[in-house]
Amino acid sequence: MADDLKLLRGAIRARHEIQALRHIRLYEGRAQASDASIAIDVPFECGGLDVTVPASEFVSALEICDEPTFKMMPSGRLQVKQGGFKASLPLFDNLAYPKSAPDGEMFEPGDGLVNALATARPFTGDLKPWTKGITVRDGAIYATNGMALIRIQTAIDPSVKINIPEAAVSELARINLPITAMRVSETSCTFKLGTKVWLRSQLLNDDAPDMTKLITSTETPVPEGLREAVDKLAPFFEGPTSTIKFDENGVHAVGATEAVIAIPNLPEGLYNAELMRMVLMHAKHIDLTQYPSSVSYNDGEDVSGAIVGIRV
Repeated sequence: MADDLKLLRGAIRARHEIQALRHIRLYEGRAQASDASIAIDVPFECGGLDVTVPASEFVSALEICDEPTFKMMPSGRLQVKQGGFKASLPLFDNLAYPKSAPDGEMFEPGDGLVNALATARPFTGDLKPWTKGITVRDGAIYATNGMALIRIQTAIDPSVKINIPEAAVSELARINLPITAMRVSETSCTFKLGTKVWLRSQLLNDDAPDMTKLITSTETPVPEGLREAVDKLAPFFEGPTSTIKFDENGVHAVGATEAVIAIPNLPEGLYNAELMRMVLMHAKHIDLTQYPSSVSYNDGEDVSGAIVGIRV
């Protein structure tokens, strides 16, 4: 049972400022937790209980019990018991718990959406409110931190236009069940995960500009050895603002310690080191001659994007 509740972990906030959201709602053979932004709902066989229990204490009790029994006490508490262990948990008013339910029009998003969202997630950032999430529009997902951009074509209906918060994407990746259906309303998106689990997330405002204009088509192969060279130089990067330089002599890690790997005739450019490394993880083609304008890349299939160089 504790394993079932582990799926709720991302929505449990033991110190949430709203008292109700420090609890788990048990109802109709299910369990739900919410932090006001994300709600997760999972199957949970609990003998027909219809109660709201303190989240941390309930989870801790179940971690001790393999096969617990539940009993409502005359005092109005819930007893969790197995063998010599028992815990008596206070209950919260069911009506005061803000129970969530899926809403909006349902559609099937196609295969592979969890992997696509997980791939795009590292590209999110704090530059603008909309960069804190993943934009869905025109059948593709987009993520950017203002310096690097990724676009992944999906099977989502092209009419869907939403922005999914990074926190929700993180939970979808953690739970790692296939997204078998989605529901979208004006303010929320619900993901059906597998056959019985669902996650509902509030949406960000979709104020993102048209990002397609930053991406141009290219069939220029990634220079031989470039991806490996950038990976080998990673120990010389000095943090998220470290830079990497390309020139006719090769690839240079720029910092207190300079390191270089020779690759002949690279187009000149200066980039954020970690972002270039991230881009090269997905690139089969990249047009480095576009520097100092944005440099486009793609994998020859569903992934494309751009990275902005650093002007000197």
